[in-house]
Amino acid sequence: MDTEYGYSYGYSRNPMATAAVVLGVISLFTCLIFYISIPCGAMALLFAILSRGKEPMPGKSRTGIVCGTVGMLLSAAITLFSVWTVLTNSQMRTYMERYLQYYLGDSSFDLDQELATMFPALKDVLGIDDSEINESSPADGSDSHIKELLPADDAEEKNKTDDAVRDNTPSRQLPSGKGDFI
Repeated sequence: MDTEYGYSYGYSRNPMATAAVVLGVISLFTCLIFYISIPCGAMALLFAILSRGKEPMPGKSRTGIVCGTVGMLLSAAITLFSVWTVLTNSQMRTYMERYLQYYLGDSSFDLDQELATMFPALKDVLGIDDSEINESSPADGSDSHIKELLPADDAEEKNKTDDAVRDNTPSRQLPSGKGDFI
């Protein structure tokens, strides 16, 4: 008997099973957000398994397992499809290449060559021959274009740069004419 009055409501009060259902439904509804769907689905599976205890698995737990699994599978499928679409669409790769050129500050950056160097299996998908792959690539360990972005190593060059900036900075007078205001 579940209550002090002697009758049963027909459902079990298992908080783990309830948590499994809630997390499974969250995983299902957020399948477009990989970083939410996968952890919620995994937690739904975990809570569903833990809710069993010594009794047979409640219906809520089975529902949590189904929703969590479907949410995780949908999320993984959507993510893989999106990555595949971006890699096979030349217009999208061009957009990404321009963004990376701007971000890295290297106008000679070639996304297709970098992808082919890092993932040799993509050569056929991208349509790149081995002769097109540049030998100087960050994936190979050469960091020629990264050195341009690093600060000067020589302290003397740094001091010269600081002096030049200080000399070119206009000083402003305070309204009262007392002192410099920068």
